[in-house]
Amino acid sequence: MGDEGRMYVTEQLLDTFRSDILPLATLLTPNDFEAELLTRRSICTVGDAVEAAAQLHAMGPPTVVSGDGCFASAASHHDFTICVSCRSWGQGST
Repeated sequence: MGDEGRMYVTEQLLDTFRSDILPLATLLTPNDFEAELLTRRSICTVGDAVEAAAQLHAMGPPTVVSGDGCFASAASHHDFTICVSCRSWGQGST
């Protein structure tokens, strides 16, 4: 959908992603910019990233993976972390 503060698709498609596409997804691999767009929240800390992952799970996908600095704004520019959050089918925990 986008990166580095710039969307690759029209902004009107965001609601379609949220309401129609995410409920069908089994794996979501957003970068930090996309995760912020989808959740409508700023991700500035690792705690924010965990909350965003829980919100993305609630939208449908049981697995959320980000290799973009664990949401780059939540890590220093020298860090690179792969964040993985899985929710078992039929369970609501992350």
